[in-house]
Amino acid sequence: MKHVLLCALLSAAMAQTAAAPVPISKEGHHHLVLDNEYVRVYEVEVAPHEETLYHQHDLDYIFVTLGDSVVENDRVGEKPAKLELKDGDTRFTRGGFAHKAVNLSDKPFRNVTVELKKGAGTNHCGQECTEDVEEPCQFYTPLPSARPQLDPDCKYKTINHLLFNGSNSFVRTLEIGSHGFASFSGKRKLLISMQDCIAEIGTNKRGLERRHFRAGETQWFPVDLLIIQHAKPYSKFVVVGFE
Repeated sequence: MKHVLLCALLSAAMAQTAAAPVPISKEGHHHLVLDNEYVRVYEVEVAPHEETLYHQHDLDYIFVTLGDSVVENDRVGEKPAKLELKDGDTRFTRGGFAHKAVNLSDKPFRNVTVELKKGAGTNHCGQECTEDVEEPCQFYTPLPSARPQLDPDCKYKTINHLLFNGSNSFVRTLEIGSHGFASFSGKRKLLISMQDCIAEIGTNKRGLERRHFRAGETQWFPVDLLIIQHAKPYSKFVVVGFE
């Protein structure tokens, strides 16, 4: 009887050790692609019906979903939660917890995870901001004095949505057409492409250049002004800015 009890206790201890959270940098599905004073960026991919190790999120972070997926989020000490994620879903999460992600779908679960090393600060517009800056598809005005014209293909459309506005940082999602234009001020910015596309991108100091982006690609801009325009096809980006 003592032997059986000892074996049971040993098995339980081994199981607890196996499930102990690892640092996110040691979790094999998280691949580090950028690390600087402000952010640590991981490309994440979990095969269909596989799961990550339990891993620790000490820092505030955002994640950008690439492709539709259904994931079970198992936080330590909480009930599992089922998440139905859509392509381009961008969410902000406070750090200070450990979890694992279980891919319930028949497709790979992919995202870009951005840890905010200095924290996000206080969100000045509640749980989620609602500000949208949108130029509608129906009309565009090339010049202030010109008569509005039809824009049925949304070539001139730009949607600039403020997702999070913290004291240390902001997160915006950007949708932009082939003749659209957007600019972002602030000292430092991280750009994440949500899809394969071509866009003109540049800064107030370096000028514009035409770039091919793959879905999930990131680029860091340590400058005052970031300019994005003329994206093909109609494209989506995430911009994370820092003061």
